Amino acid sequence: MEESMEQQEESSPKGYWVYVKNNKYSFFFIGSIIILLFIATSMIIYTMRGFNGNTITQPTTISNQSQSISQAQVSITASPSQSAEAVITPDQAQSIIIKDQTQPQIASLISVPYTIASINQYGKNWGTMTLVNPSANIGAVIIKKENGKWKVIEGPGTFFPKQILESIGAPQSLINVFFPPISPSPEP
Repeated sequence: MEESMEQQEESSPKGYWVYVKNNKYSFFFIGSIIILLFIATSMIIYTMRGFNGNTITQPTTISNQSQSISQAQVSITASPSQSAEAVITPDQAQSIIIKDQTQPQIASLISVPYTIASINQYGKNWGTMTLVNPSANIGAVIIKKENGKWKVIEGPGTFFPKQILESIGAPQSLINVFFPPISPSPEP
């Protein structure tokens, strides 16, 4: 008779709360473990989605996070009248060739994972590649085609002094990306 009375107390709602109250630290511990597993799983999924490989995409405008970033994006809007050579976005096949030839050189210079956000060519032999890393931000490399192979000439970095660009023989259209010419504003 006493057993049936204990079973009745445990099955009643009041008995349930007594059980929870007596084992509250166990529930707290199990709940904490479940929350930690959820957070760890979420971070793994987020990280895997964030680093989907070194994909080449069409150039996109990136918000002006700093002066060097906005200057790196000028290549999209540079007009041919300002430079002797036009700015070219290489096609998919050419982008893959440039990426394959420069990837080992960039990998030896950078210790963090990165994605190639854009590639721009200046004439047939010069170019820039915009590299992105979520933790290290945005950088660029200056590349040149020598003997049929693309090579990293300067970078990675966010700023390239005008004197260095001139000393390596970069075309004016590439220099204008980092140092846009100042045009006089029309007077009203």
